[in-house]
Amino acid sequence: MVKLYPTWTNQTLDSTLVSNDSTVNLDQEHGHLGLLLASGEAIFIYLVPALLHLNGYILAVLIYRFADNEQLQSLIERVFILSSNPRRLVLTLWLYFGLGLFWLGVSIAYVTLLGIDGVTVFERFLSFGWTGGLARWTHTGEVLRTLLSVTLFFHDLVQMVVIVSYGLMCYMLRCYLKALKEKLLLHTIEPLNWMREICEFRKLLHHLNTKISLPVASLTVLNLSYTVSSVAHLFHNMTACPINIFTASLTNILLWLVIALMPFFQVSQHRVAAPSL
Repeated sequence: MVKLYPTWTNQTLDSTLVSNDSTVNLDQEHGHLGLLLASGEAIFIYLVPALLHLNGYILAVLIYRFADNEQLQSLIERVFILSSNPRRLVLTLWLYFGLGLFWLGVSIAYVTLLGIDGVTVFERFLSFGWTGGLARWTHTGEVLRTLLSVTLFFHDLVQMVVIVSYGLMCYMLRCYLKALKEKLLLHTIEPLNWMREICEFRKLLHHLNTKISLPVASLTVLNLSYTVSSVAHLFHNMTACPINIFTASLTNILLWLVIALMPFFQVSQHRVAAPSL
């Protein structure tokens, strides 16, 4: 992940070369790829995060496209029917979308302005033996930078959509529960209808906990690992870190920390709202 390991990867590779110089003999034609495979960094830097993100994406597609069974649409209809202030509900839903877009914008700005160095990307690309032929093209560095920026944009977009959707469903379930409580206290709903609505709420909550939360869990593990790696990198180079690099690293940590902790905040709100009924 270029976004998170611009310096840490190079430092780790240097230490690996020193420690394994007497035990690992790699052909020069394998270059950077051979070093990554020999040290195990290819697994934890590229393979594991990619598999976690792919798993979250595939689960989200399967659940929202095939296994959702119109649960989200049913929840939205019931919440708006029972809500006493639908305008406030709409504004809050737009606020969730706005915060998600703001996170995505800051993340893309970080990647574009600070996270990707065209020269570094070009050098890493050329370190693989099979890329020698592409080095003759003068625009290879710019193309690689553009492709990496687009790829990271879709990477962050998937995360934002999945986690914001989870947050929206959690918020609507809380509104649903609050509306049922108000109807019961004001005696504006029949006890039998209230019991039916509670059964529907439990079904929706079960759908959230058993299906919607699966891709969120995979992406949350990925985001927490990014956060821990960023913190370790920041403290490892804090003494010789310029103020601009320190600020950029801190921004990167906050970005991953916010999106990693958002599902936990939503769950804690559920635990607070449920006993009030």
